[in-house]
Amino acid sequence: MALQIPELPYVAPQEELPHALPNPFTVAQRREFQDPIRARQGIRINEHYVVKFGLDEASGTSEAINMLIVKKYTSIRIPTLYAAWPYNHNGTEVWVLLIEAVDDVVVDEEWFQKPENQDSLLMDSVKRQLQEARLELRRIPHPGTGYNLYGHLRCFENPHLDLKLFNTTEQARDWLFHAMVPKYQAQGHSAIEQQHAKRWESAHDKFCGGLTGGDKAIFTHFNLSPSTVKVRANGRILITGWEFAGFFPPEFEYVTAYKAGGLGSVWSHNVSRCLSDGVYDEALELIEKTTE
Repeated sequence: MALQIPELPYVAPQEELPHALPNPFTVAQRREFQDPIRARQGIRINEHYVVKFGLDEASGTSEAINMLIVKKYTSIRIPTLYAAWPYNHNGTEVWVLLIEAVDDVVVDEEWFQKPENQDSLLMDSVKRQLQEARLELRRIPHPGTGYNLYGHLRCFENPHLDLKLFNTTEQARDWLFHAMVPKYQAQGHSAIEQQHAKRWESAHDKFCGGLTGGDKAIFTHFNLSPSTVKVRANGRILITGWEFAGFFPPEFEYVTAYKAGGLGSVWSHNVSRCLSDGVYDEALELIEKTTE
């Protein structure tokens, strides 16, 4: 069964709406939405809705489609998407996303970085839930056309989205490896620089040429981090930030989650490892050793 890609614009059925939907024009006139960064990150406008305003076509449609896919094909807890509309703002078409406002988040980003929390019962629960979410994402059917039909990859040196469509696993891995270990670091004429260049080429070839974890394209969040994994008062996690999701090689989830935590963090060395089970350590080691 091939993935059925949701169509946009989207408005949730009337009976599912917690409150009347706001008018995009009215939202655009509010003072807080004059800050483009805050507007794109999302601003709470009332007790029911968070609005992301001014998203370009790539990021706006990508996040909306991915959220609808996850909601349809899995039981993973994510904020509900109530509407996704195109809107002409000062002559430019942007997207407006209306998303469920969540009140009972009890864990912030810093909690994931504190060593005293790494062996807590709550941390064990979070890791178990992330493992369950990973397994559910793997079961989302592939659309069957191309390698990555609509997902986005984000270059870690550049915060802007870059739409990438890959025909082969090698192409996708080549892009990620260059993003995490830019080749310019391995260029030069000294003996040390030449040695580093050879090490880069060797690691790159091994990374792209085939890993023991397999090559199957699986649905991947691609941005799991302390800022996108929320913990609610009942102990259940809520996963946000779906704009970068898509179909990627199986090790991408672990590698990107590990790098998101920062050097030596509890997130990287404890939480994200639950996404590997030792299977994808090979990919991470190739990247880590090349950046030393």
